Amino acid sequence: MNDQEILFELTPVVEQLLERHLETTKEWFPHEHVPHARGREFAPGHQWTEADADLDGHSLTPEVRSALYVNLLTEDNLPYYFRTVESLFGADGPWGTWVRRWTAEEGRHAMVIYGYLAATRAIDLVELERGRMAQVSLGETPNPESLHEGFVYLALQELATRISHRNTGLQMGDPVGYDVMKRVCADENLHQLFYRDLAAAAVEVDPNAMMIAMEKQVRTFAMPGTGIPGFEAHSKRIAKAGIYDLQIHHEQILAPVVLRQWDAGNIGGLSGEGAAAQEKLMKRMATSERVAKRYGEKREREQAEELQDALAAPAAPGRSDAVCGDEASIDVEQRLLLHVGEFFVEQDRLLGRDLVVGLCVVVALASQEPQEAVRGHVAGIRKTVEDPNRRFVQPSFELGEVRIGQVGELGEFALAQFGELALTLDEVAECAGRGV
Repeated sequence: MNDQEILFELTPVVEQLLERHLETTKEWFPHEHVPHARGREFAPGHQWTEADADLDGHSLTPEVRSALYVNLLTEDNLPYYFRTVESLFGADGPWGTWVRRWTAEEGRHAMVIYGYLAATRAIDLVELERGRMAQVSLGETPNPESLHEGFVYLALQELATRISHRNTGLQMGDPVGYDVMKRVCADENLHQLFYRDLAAAAVEVDPNAMMIAMEKQVRTFAMPGTGIPGFEAHSKRIAKAGIYDLQIHHEQILAPVVLRQWDAGNIGGLSGEGAAAQEKLMKRMATSERVAKRYGEKREREQAEELQDALAAPAAPGRSDAVCGDEASIDVEQRLLLHVGEFFVEQDRLLGRDLVVGLCVVVALASQEPQEAVRGHVAGIRKTVEDPNRRFVQPSFELGEVRIGQVGELGEFALAQFGELALTLDEVAECAGRGV
């Protein structure tokens, strides 16, 4: 099918998806999420340092600052994304209505992230502005070569962006910053649902062309942002922090969407080039799984080495006091457990204080057991709150399903093991797009 034919065939689907989106999305205002009270005058020529940041007592790692820098500059390139998507979908009918609505919603993302960074001085705003000028002046963006490739790329890219924003927020420490990123990822989740289901409908009407497009986009996928100054170095830091890396890309983007949602391995009605593309795609997905597994194992080895260093280093004065009370009353093995717990919280920051609560429950076991057994308790807790692939519970792919399904199992385990262990689920509900 040519582009005009598939646009015509999918117009009723776009109308339905647009209606669903408008019924689900929530009105919000960027200025309400910005901590304006933290703002102050900027002295001309002032050289930014980390001490300038007002993060309500928290601090950012270089990796998180890189993520904020890249995430915002990626959002700033919106004019070129609009140009690309409108050139694919057209400006008329429900297709054009969607493109303009999507653009309007995406525009809020740069506004709210920049507002937060300007008020808190979380990163160097001079470097940020110079990066924006370079990025937008260059206008470099991924440009799918066909409508079919556009369907695939947009579905994968929107989900990847959502996950990157969410993981950045989870590592920020500042609750206000986390709220900003949570709000942005809620929009991105609805956008990826639109594109994911649009691509699924395209598979139904033109499976051969869509299979060829899937194979190519999985093989060549690149996040937007390649025109950002220092993009490669920032990307390496972002991957090191576990914000977005090869393992996440396979386990939370490719496998859930390509294999499960689109069920690429079982798409029928293929012939010739389409069937060959399906075979290549499935081989590539198997390779991607192996690479992701090796990457995860490498990360675990590096974390184990960092853990050994953390155990060998003296504890920061007063640090464990703030977590679980009077450290003076805790013996050596109990203190070891606290250091291990603090290490994992610093590394992942995914369950934050809630994970420490669970670890503190296990402290009672430490006084009667050797250090290796204590390490085993901690490792057991960490493993059981992860999924079988060693990543935390995957994000929502259907509106509302997370609270009922995925999080339900995690919540049942938590209550069984720790009693009243509070799980941080507000971001799940927000990104799911509806209440319980």
